[in-house]
Amino acid sequence: MRPWARVALACLALTACGKKDSGATGAAPQPSAGPATTTTTTTTTAAAAASDALKVGAAPALPPGVRAEPVPTGPTVVVTKTAVVFEGERAAAVDGGQVDPAELMGGSTGTRISRLEQLATMQARLPEATKSEAVLVVIDPELPSKLAQQVARTFRAAGQHRVAFIVRTPEGPGAVPVTVPSQAPSMAGSSPGQPPDQAPLGLVVALLPDRVLVVSLSRLEGTLADPRLDLRLSTDGTWPTKLRDDLAEIVERRWGGRARPESLQTIYVIADDAVSSGDLVAAVAAVRHDAKGNVLFPDVQLMSGIELAFAPERDELDKAPTRDPAEAAAEAEARKRIDAVAFQEDSAWVDVLVASEGREGVGEGDLSKRAPGSDLAEQVEAARDREHNATPTPMGRIAVAGKKALDDTSLAVDDTLRKIQTVYMAGLKRCYKHELKKDPTLRERAELAFAVGHTGRTIRAKVTAMTLDFSRCVEGQMTSWVFSVPRDADGEATEASFIIVLALTPD
Repeated sequence: MRPWARVALACLALTACGKKDSGATGAAPQPSAGPATTTTTTTTTAAAAASDALKVGAAPALPPGVRAEPVPTGPTVVVTKTAVVFEGERAAAVDGGQVDPAELMGGSTGTRISRLEQLATMQARLPEATKSEAVLVVIDPELPSKLAQQVARTFRAAGQHRVAFIVRTPEGPGAVPVTVPSQAPSMAGSSPGQPPDQAPLGLVVALLPDRVLVVSLSRLEGTLADPRLDLRLSTDGTWPTKLRDDLAEIVERRWGGRARPESLQTIYVIADDAVSSGDLVAAVAAVRHDAKGNVLFPDVQLMSGIELAFAPERDELDKAPTRDPAEAAAEAEARKRIDAVAFQEDSAWVDVLVASEGREGVGEGDLSKRAPGSDLAEQVEAARDREHNATPTPMGRIAVAGKKALDDTSLAVDDTLRKIQTVYMAGLKRCYKHELKKDPTLRERAELAFAVGHTGRTIRAKVTAMTLDFSRCVEGQMTSWVFSVPRDADGEATEASFIIVLALTPD
C-alpha cells in the first residue's frame, strides 16, 4: 500500500465521529461539549486527521458564502491525479484525468469502475456498513467531473446511494452530501387550480463546460430554450453564490418559510463530463442553503445523462446579428420548434433529461455522447426504443469529412457549415436514425451539394449517398434551410454553391 493511501485511510476513518446532518448548517463537526473528555479529544483528533487527509486528496475549497455540512460517518474513497483508493486499497489508476478503459465496466461510456465496485460491494456486506451515513469522497478539484460521477455511479451499483464530497472550509473539513438515485424522477404535472406552493417544480441545475443553467421539468421555472438562470461558469468563484441566491428567490416566492412536503424539497444536479469536480461540488453545496443558512433544497440528487445539445442551437439563434427578413423568419420558426420539441410533457422526456441506467448499466444519454445539433426529439425516440426494444437503435454520429465553396461570395463555407451544425444537424440525424432502425450497422458517406439563392434560401439541393431513402430524407430537410444572403464584390445579392461531405457512423 502506498504511504499516502495509508495516511488517507487512517485519517479519514476517524471522521466517523462526525454528527449526522439534521438540516442544520455549518462547515464541519466541532468538539462536543460535555463531561466526556475522551469524546472531545476524539472529535478534535478526527478534525485534525481529516485536515491531513484533505491535503493528501487535494479536496475542493468551497467559495465564500457557500456552506458545508458536518462530516458524516462512512467508508472513504480518495481520488487523486494518479489513483482511486478505497479504504486504503488501490481500485484504479488515473492518468490524464481518467481511468484506464481496461478498468471500466458498463459499456463504451465507462459508467463504473470495476475494481472499485467489487471493493464497495464487499464493504457493504460488513456489519459496520449499516452504521454508515454516506461514502466519503475526497477528490482533486481539478479532475473532470466525469471521474467523480463514475465513482458515484459505482457506489450506487453497489447499493450505496449516498455520497459526501469532503471539502476544505476556513473552519476545517466539511462535507457536501448528495444522493445518487437509480431511476429517473417521475414528474407529474400541476393540476388546474392547484395552489402555486404545491405545484411540482422538478428544478434542474445543469453544468455545461462554460455555463450553468437552471430549468425545471415542470416548465414552471424555466425551460432549456428559456432558462430560469443562465450563468457563465466564471473562474472568479462568484457563480455559486448567484446560483444560491436565485434558488433562494424561488423558495421565498413560492413558500415564504412555510413547510414543504418532501416532494418539493428535491433538486437535480447534472454535469457535463468536462466540468471540473470542484465546480460540481460547489454547485451541489450552493443549492442546499441560502446566505443565512436556511434550507433551500436538502435533497440534492446527482443525475447522469442529459442531452443539452440543442443549447448551442439556442445560442446561435440568440446571437441576433443583422439578418435579412427571410433568414430571421426562418430562425424564429426554428426557435419555436426547439422549444416545442424540448419540453414534450412525456415520461420519455424525463428519461432523457435525467436518464436512468440502461439494461446493461449504461447511461445511453450520457454526456460523453453529446454531439452539437442533436435535438430532444431524437433523444425521446431513443428513450422509447429503450422502453420497447431489447436492442436499442444506435444513436448515430455525423461528422464533417469535407467542405468546399464553389463561388467567391460573402457567404463563406464555414458560415454555412456552422449553421448546419448548430441548427440543421438535428434533422440530418433523424434521417440517419430512420435508416439505423432498418440496419443498425449502417455506415454512410453522403455528399450534400446545394446553392444558396438571392434570398438566402437553399436551391438545387442534391444528396449523393448509398441509401436512397436517406438521400431523399436529407434533400427534403435541405429545402427549408436558410442562410445569410450571399453577396458579390459589389455588394449585390447573388448565388453561392457549396459541397459538404458527411461521414455517418452508428456509434
